[in-house]
Amino acid sequence: MMIYYAHHIWKYGTKIEDFELFVINKHFHDSYIHNPAVFVNPNESEESIMRDCFSKIDASDALVFSDLSGVAGKGVISEIEYAQSLGLRVYRIVANRLVEITEKIRYNLLNTGCNRIYAEIVA
Repeated sequence: MMIYYAHHIWKYGTKIEDFELFVINKHFHDSYIHNPAVFVNPNESEESIMRDCFSKIDASDALVFSDLSGVAGKGVISEIEYAQSLGLRVYRIVANRLVEITEKIRYNLLNTGCNRIYAEIVA
């Protein structure tokens, strides 16, 4: 089984990322995880990065995402919406387990006053 792991760039290469990968592996034994921290080139344009991410989602059976206290970046939200448009199963990391999101993702855009777009996940 192929799993796409959508998470914020701040988590790349951290102990939080290691823990979340552990949680995913615990739920999906013997699966391959597409981790953008491994294949994303941060020097590329956001459009190019998302194209690479979407191609990995195309090759996945499910998407698992994490947030930061209920907030996710535009990229993670776009990845979730794309996976849902393909009919993939989507899971959210909550504490030390995965919770399946069975409805279309709902979120409120946040005005952060910076050039990044963030959203508070409602469900």
